[in-house]
Amino acid sequence: MLEKVTWKRWADWACFYLILFKKQGLPRKITVTLTAVSTGEATLLFLPGEVFVEIGLKFKRQSPFPHTVIVSCTDGVVGYLPAGKAFWKHSYETDTAFIWYQNLPFSPQVEDMLPGQVFVC
Repeated sequence: MLEKVTWKRWADWACFYLILFKKQGLPRKITVTLTAVSTGEATLLFLPGEVFVEIGLKFKRQSPFPHTVIVSCTDGVVGYLPAGKAFWKHSYETDTAFIWYQNLPFSPQVEDMLPGQVFVC
């Protein structure tokens, strides 16, 4: 039964993007909103996806605040935001999950496309 559901999901996803492609072409990029809220020495960084730990740690290292908490799946969900090296492992998050989010797969460079400097003091 699960296999039938999975194949139907793949077919639905393919039909959705085939229709979209015929109407307007496929999107080459998506715009996401990153929001930071800080108080004193702490900040919360809200990201619209399921962020791989490497990306979360990268943002924490860039943060000027001693206490930074990464909050995923906020302000919409674009799917998994995998770190670049995860693509070579061919996991669910990089190779399949995008169909469940009705999204296109991310490029292995997605980590590098996220803003280099989020925090402005």
